[in-house]
Parts: sequence; C-alpha cells; structure tokens
Amino acid sequence: MQKLREIITYVYPKATSAEMRSLTANVDRFINEEKIPFVKKGNTRYFDLEAASKIQERLRLITI
Repeated sequence: MQKLREIITYVYPKATSAEMRSLTANVDRFINEEKIPFVKKGNTRYFDLEAASKIQERLRLITI
C-alpha cells in the first residue's frame, strides 16, 4: 500500500511544494472521477498496486 505523496514523488522526484499541491489537486479530481479505491487511515490515503499504477499513468500525462 502506497501513500499518494509517494506515488507522486516516484513520477516527479524533483517537484517543488507548489507543483506537488497542483499535482495532488489534479490526482484528487482523477481519483474522484474514476472512483479509484483506497484505504483511509487518519488523514492518509493508501492505494494498492493496481490503483497506484493507474495514478502513475495519469501523472505521466500531466506536465508541470
């Protein structure tokens, strides 16, 4: 199970904090639209491998 932040930093390891906020907002919309499943513990969302790969594919389409 991976955190959303870990998934984003895997695709964009040198993203600044402003870019990270923008990417997180984009991915949040994608997660809600596609109804990607996740497990929430506290304020942290964890994604399984299948969901993480879908998110990574989407992130590769986004330019920062």
